[in-house]
Parts: sequence; structure tokens; C-alpha cells
Amino acid sequence: WVFGVCTSSDGPSEEEAAKMGPSDALPGQPLPTGPPGRAGGAKCQIHAAVLRGGLWAEPPSGPSSPADCSNICAARLRGVLYVFWRSRATALNPDSAGGQDEHDTIYYASITPEGWSEPAAIDGIAHTTRIAVCGGDRLWLFMQNSVRGISAKHPVVSRNFDGGTWSEPESIEGLADPRRDRTLFLMAGRHKGRPSAIVASRQIVRIVQRNEPASAGAVAGRRHAAFWAEPVTVYSLPYAHRIEVVLVLGLLFSTLMIGVGVSLWRARGRVIVLETPSGTLFVADWRLRAVAAMFDFSLISVLCLLLTAIMSSEQPGQIQLIIMMHVLSVPYSLICEAAMGQTPGKRLAGVAVVTWDGRRPALWQIVIRSVFRLVDAFILAPVGMLFILNTRLAQRVGDVLARTIVIRIPRPEPKQPS
Repeated sequence: WVFGVCTSSDGPSEEEAAKMGPSDALPGQPLPTGPPGRAGGAKCQIHAAVLRGGLWAEPPSGPSSPADCSNICAARLRGVLYVFWRSRATALNPDSAGGQDEHDTIYYASITPEGWSEPAAIDGIAHTTRIAVCGGDRLWLFMQNSVRGISAKHPVVSRNFDGGTWSEPESIEGLADPRRDRTLFLMAGRHKGRPSAIVASRQIVRIVQRNEPASAGAVAGRRHAAFWAEPVTVYSLPYAHRIEVVLVLGLLFSTLMIGVGVSLWRARGRVIVLETPSGTLFVADWRLRAVAAMFDFSLISVLCLLLTAIMSSEQPGQIQLIIMMHVLSVPYSLICEAAMGQTPGKRLAGVAVVTWDGRRPALWQIVIRSVFRLVDAFILAPVGMLFILNTRLAQRVGDVLARTIVIRIPRPEPKQPS
């Protein structure tokens, strides 16, 4: 069986109709009949299809609900198929936060050879986000009311149905994840005849089972009461202290950026001139080096996109692309500076890499500069800028270790007409 939902609307919402006024209503337009705040006459139609003997059959359309529908699930009770869905209605309430009240209702209907039964409703928990159901000798319905994660304040709630009445809601203790990871899905099923709920997040998968009186045994002629067993962790990733890491990196990055701002203010108008045996060298300031770096990284990003398009049919994510760009910058600068003494960005900005005495750097110096570009530009991006603004010869970490500097190339003087 496959189930789906289709939403349609045939008029304005009650709120929109109230704003329009009687004189603004279009001729022949029906009055809103849906819940306040929703599209007038809006209906969610449940559809189903069944595969029998290799052929798909489409039974008559299922029941409709006058509100949003989602989380369709199904299970069998003594051979009868029941379909459940969540319906959320919004009502206008000026006294509440946001001016609206939301109420969740769980609807269910059975499918027989004669067709669909009339849908019945049970009250869901506030802000129900996921439901799951499993069958057998009775139906078990599980509900979750928090998108961010399961906790003691927002537990998974269960109710069971024997074909006549529904039990009272019962919270399942122990399913809370201390890491408060975002829940991805909630599933239900039976294992060895016992109803079970499975909760999965990005880092952990947990299962909890129901111990029924029949399976709990008897002691001294008395039967144990039914209870939910202690949840079992099926799969778990090592806990990463993401919040702590983000806070530390955020504080470190903020401190470095403050240092960059102070250094920019102190270095305003600074001109560095170096006298060498080969002549006078004018050290390039941070503006020219920033122009060269931006142009080079633009070329590197184009190269990364071309390589990924040739080598893989899948488009890389943003983080993967950023890592590829910085890794590719090492051979990019190494080849360009070894062959031409400057990258295309440096040529555009009119700067070049030389040694302290104005000579072309050796290969080992270019290798050191290129490798430490990962430290200057990727791992801690403001570090390279801090070194350029505060060192005597405007050197980044790679320049200091390789004993190189970046200078401005003097423009050739125009020839005087004869």
C-alpha cells in the first residue's frame, strides 16, 4: 500500500475575506468554509494505491480533512488496515504569541473491501511533529512534539487502541538524548510480538520495546504490569562537542579580526622601502596583495568546478568546494611562482615575490611559501593579514619562514616622443 495527500483550496481564508470586506468579494466566489486563518474550503484528500499480482490498483479516494495533513502511516489491527494522518488547524487568536493558535489532531480511518470508513479523530499532543504506528492484536500510536530533539520536557507519547477505545497518553521515559540532537525520523514496529519504537537522529539510533503482562511472567501468582523497557542504543557516533568548539573558534576569530582592524588603523599610509645591492625595492602593501589573492582564488574556484565536473557527476557541497580550493592553491602558486615568479593575480596587481636582496627565490623557498599558504589563508585566515600588517617587511608566515618579500614592480616610464 502507498498513501499520499493532496491539498486544494477553493476560496480565500477567513482572515483574507475579513480584510477584503463585502464590497471586495468577487462575484460567484464561495464564502470561506475552512478553519480560521486557512484557505477557505481547503481540503486535504487522502489517496491510496495498492499492488496486487504485479499490477497497481487505485481504490476510491480516501477521506478528506479541512486542514493541513501530513505524516501518513498505516498498520493492521486483526487483519483490518488502518491509516493515520496528522492534521494541523490554525485559529486566529490576538491574545496568543504570533496571533494564532495551532491545534493538532490525529485522524484515522480503516480500509475494507467496501471502501473507506468515516474518519475518526483523537487529540494529539501540542505541536505534534511526527507520528508512527504499529499493529497486531492492538494498534500502538507514537507521537513526538519537538523538532529539535526528544527531551524530558518533550518526550515520545504512546497510545494504544484495541478496536473500541483508546488508552490515555503515556510518556516513554528514557528516550531523551542528552546531546539534544535533531530527530530525523520516528518509526514503529513489532519485534518478537512486542510493540517497539525507533528514534533516529544524526548521531544516535535508539529503540524501546513494550513489556506486556503476557510476556513479563508471573511472580507468586500475580502478573506484572505492562511497562516500557529501558531504551537500547543501536548505533551511536562519538559525541562531538560542537557547541564548545564553535564558541572557542568564534571567540578566536573575533579576537583576530579585532587585531586586524587595529593593525589596519596603525598601518595607514605606511610605505616600506628596502635598499639592496640590486637597487631600491618598494614592498607591496596589503591592498595590492588582497587584490592579487582575490583574483587568484577566483581562478582556483573555476578550476575546482571544472575538475569536479570532469571527475564526478555529483555537485560538491560548499565545504568540500572550499577545502578543494585551498588544497589546490598549493600547487597553483608553486607552479606559477616557480615558472614565472608570480601568479596571474600578482601579475594583475603588479607585484612579485623576491628574496631579501631582490633576487628570484629558489625552489625550496617557493615550496615553503606555497605550503604555508594553507595556514595563512585557510586554517586561521586573519593570521596572514596580521603578519603582513605588523612585520617590518609586510611578510606573512610563509614569507617569514622562506625569507622572501612581495614587492611592487615599477612601471616602465613611457618613452618621450622624439
